[in-house]
Amino acid sequence: MKFDALADYLRNAEDMAGMFVGPMPIDQFLEDFVPKSGEARPAAPIPFELPTQKDKYEDEFIRAMDATTLCPGLIFCNTKHTAGKEYYIDRKPDISVFRRTSQSDAPRSADEWREVELVVEVKQLDEDPFADPDTTLKSEDRKRYCFESSSTAASKARGQLISYAQAQFSCQFRTFSFSIILMGTFGRLIRWERGGAIVTELFDWTEDQDGLAEFLWRFTHLDDVERGRDDSVTKPTPDEITLARAALTLEIDSYPDGVPEILHKFRVCDDVTGQEHWFVAPLSSSHSNVLTGRATFGYVAYDLDRDICVYLKDSWRIALPEMTPEGEIYRRLHQHNVPNIADFRCAGDVQWQTGFAPKKAISHMQATVTHFYRNEHWACYSRTLIPHIHYRLSLDTIGRPLKTFKSTKQLCSAIRDAIQAHASAVTDAMVLHRDISAGNILFDKDGKGVLIDWDMSKIIDPAVADNRRQSWRTGTWQFISAARLLNPDKVHEVSDDLESFVHVLLYHLLLYRRTSFTDAVGLGQRLYQLFDEGNEIDDRKYGG
Repeated sequence: MKFDALADYLRNAEDMAGMFVGPMPIDQFLEDFVPKSGEARPAAPIPFELPTQKDKYEDEFIRAMDATTLCPGLIFCNTKHTAGKEYYIDRKPDISVFRRTSQSDAPRSADEWREVELVVEVKQLDEDPFADPDTTLKSEDRKRYCFESSSTAASKARGQLISYAQAQFSCQFRTFSFSIILMGTFGRLIRWERGGAIVTELFDWTEDQDGLAEFLWRFTHLDDVERGRDDSVTKPTPDEITLARAALTLEIDSYPDGVPEILHKFRVCDDVTGQEHWFVAPLSSSHSNVLTGRATFGYVAYDLDRDICVYLKDSWRIALPEMTPEGEIYRRLHQHNVPNIADFRCAGDVQWQTGFAPKKAISHMQATVTHFYRNEHWACYSRTLIPHIHYRLSLDTIGRPLKTFKSTKQLCSAIRDAIQAHASAVTDAMVLHRDISAGNILFDKDGKGVLIDWDMSKIIDPAVADNRRQSWRTGTWQFISAARLLNPDKVHEVSDDLESFVHVLLYHLLLYRRTSFTDAVGLGQRLYQLFDEGNEIDDRKYGG
């Protein structure tokens, strides 16, 4: 897929602006995120010679890594000219690092995103995505210092690094990942997760053997979980694969081209009952171009306990005390007999199975930790970072998208059904949805409309005047009410949700039915103006 690389990278940098915490001292980065190896690191330095030709840097670095004994378990491959096939957009890191399975491993290519362990990107020093403050700058002054370089070259490099992390998280089951940026003899280490990224100080990796050499020595001795792999997703047995494939093959709407070859086994431990549930599904066919946030993926999965197909939702829920987990909301809705909602099966926070947890993590839940570091004495300015916890939820209702409606009457009927669910939720269960959108209204197997995705909802407390929850705006941009687009601080009310239903209807009518527009370009421009346009003012988005 061809794309405007510069625009894409700059958009990535803009989306993650203020979400990089740094510059973290290299020794603290290693101490907190990369456990020590039980073996002593080889004393010999990395035998790297800075090439005179810029385009020879990658090959010289790989030669140096092959010549050292730092990384016996890793293979470094030059992938800057190979386009990825497993990700929906071409991504070509300068160097991709894979697990070495034998001494005769052949060089790999960037199309194997499912197997990439580590990404190394090569830039010039004037392209450094970050700018360390003067070491004499006091801690309180650092909080006003912008660590992210603002030049176009730096923003492009930062967006490029983000794009590689996006591809890795989208094609793998990950809780976090690492990457390296090399600029001549200088470098930085980065730790990525759904809550942001932590970046080290700039260091001379050819002189400081306790920097890059120590990181690589430790990294090669880490197990999958310590490298960021999600150990709650495992390989199903041959019998489980056979059963799952037979059941999933019947879900033609979900798998029109057949069930993918590789299947995975997901664990869900219900928060209320404590019971474990197991589901089998392929990697999601949708790819995310957003690294941080809730990172929701949906799967039509096979329930091993009951021999049926279900919907499995995997996301990173917002971990604030006032945010009620979606499973609890579904239980509340069903207790109050709210109609036209999905049948609930189970839900729970995801735990690391090995007992692993990063430093500063609370318990063994798979949770983000970047926000804990933004107030460290060395940290520069970053925006308020929202903590997230990995969460899975299973529903017995497998719906089809609202855009598959066969007639305007069917479209209107489905939206009416969703409005009825919303009304009952507000009046009977005291729950306000707060994210009415095109993706959150589905058709069930009988053609009725179903209102789903209650993870941004709130329980209405009559004793609290405005039920304000947090300063950031909830909802899907294209369908947020006009009043809340113009005023991000406006309290989300029932009327805002009801207006969103109108926008959902208008959106589908303009996009999927005949209109008075005579040309597609004119319609596209109008749709953009109505639903997508926005302006940034003082780090706040307005518009629509």
